[in-house]
Amino acid sequence: MSDYIAMTAVIEARTGCAEALEKQLPEFEKVTNDEPGCVEFRFFKAAEKPNQFILWEIFTSQESLATHMNADYTKDLFALDLIQSTQVIKHSKVI
Repeated sequence: MSDYIAMTAVIEARTGCAEALEKQLPEFEKVTNDEPGCVEFRFFKAAEKPNQFILWEIFTSQESLATHMNADYTKDLFALDLIQSTQVIKHSKVI
């Protein structure tokens, strides 16, 4: 798994948009997990910050991540303009 692209993203919904964003995430998660090259793609809601979501994602390669980012449904989600900010943390397995 050392060659995989692993990231955690902290996603902040725009003020007043958390509920609308949350409604979009289950289908987006499903279609992304069906992509070739997607190992894991899961959303979580932050327990203490209702406007914040956590995304855990692993792709087999930079190319599979690029394919995901260029998919129409990814572009469509961002076009909804529900997201205020995203902080991406790239990481790798320690053991």
